[in-house]
Amino acid sequence: MVQPESTLTVAAPEHRPRRMAARGSVSASMRAARLHAFREPLHVDHVARPTPRGDEVVVRVAAAGLGRCDIEVIDGGGRGIPLPLTLGHEVAGHVAAVGPDAGGLRVGEAVLVHSAWGCGHCPACVRGDEHLCRRGHICGTTAPGGFADFLLVPHARHVVRIDGLDPIHAAPLAGAALTPYRGVQRVRERLVPGSAAVVIGCGALGQYAIQIIDVLTPALIVAVDVNPRKEGPAREAGADVVLDLLDHDAVGAALGGRPAVAVFDFVGSDSTLGLAVHLVAPQGDVVVAGFGGGTVRAPLLSLPPEAGISTVRGGSRRELEEVVALARTGQLRMRAQRFQLDRVNDAVIALRAGWVSNRAVIVPAMT
Repeated sequence: MVQPESTLTVAAPEHRPRRMAARGSVSASMRAARLHAFREPLHVDHVARPTPRGDEVVVRVAAAGLGRCDIEVIDGGGRGIPLPLTLGHEVAGHVAAVGPDAGGLRVGEAVLVHSAWGCGHCPACVRGDEHLCRRGHICGTTAPGGFADFLLVPHARHVVRIDGLDPIHAAPLAGAALTPYRGVQRVRERLVPGSAAVVIGCGALGQYAIQIIDVLTPALIVAVDVNPRKEGPAREAGADVVLDLLDHDAVGAALGGRPAVAVFDFVGSDSTLGLAVHLVAPQGDVVVAGFGGGTVRAPLLSLPPEAGISTVRGGSRRELEEVVALARTGQLRMRAQRFQLDRVNDAVIALRAGWVSNRAVIVPAMT
């Protein structure tokens, strides 16, 4: 039985005759891995395949990344999550069909989806920060995502061309690379020769952060993680030193007695936040992107003078284009650990258990 997909209410187009440009055979249904109840396995359902109207675009999914924020959604750690929901916020594929007003795209083009679908009119959207829109939706969190054969994107502005990149390896750029890129850009001007940056957590986001710091700055990079499986990927990404997260003395020694100008915490637990506050320099920055549920257990004035703590999640479409440009030059790389769409729950188990050293991607059609 074909089930209706959750509806999307972002900038609903006016009703008008539809024109669909599609390649290959057209099926009335598609597969979608949907969350029906929090803390339960996903179900691969057959749902109606979307048809674009107005400015909408349908993307034939080649790959969709699976990360900790997807686990947070599964565990019910978000607001405004409609159930059942198709997960998947890091989506790459090919344009399958376009609405009559979605200009500038050709069927068959390889594209990456910018997952933040803002209203397009508020101050955040006008300045290009749709991921900060209070009325917007996030693909795979409050709107249907990419763990499916096809994805309906509400406007052509939410896709970025990735000509020359393999969509399967490009999918994590939309989240795992975009978030640390925005964080690094926030502190980049202070990462000068002789400075140091610490990256806490060497999963996919941490590995991208190491690469981005290495490409954009001359800073010493100290990476820390509790999982020894992450040492090789962290060194390959460009870390100068890789240490056990629990060995605080070794981390301090690696910094040579100097505090870190920037500490990037991709774990976000009580212990990692405490370490970050301990390591950061005066006028330095602690940038937090982890989902560890931690709190900063320190009086505010115990921070080094003029040091700050901020969060980052996602980035703008312009920043995603810059990330794609870096990937095209070969400066950003990530191995994709592929899982078939029908085995999506195996990927969730592997990620929870720490068995994924790089990035898990859900692939509707294994090749």
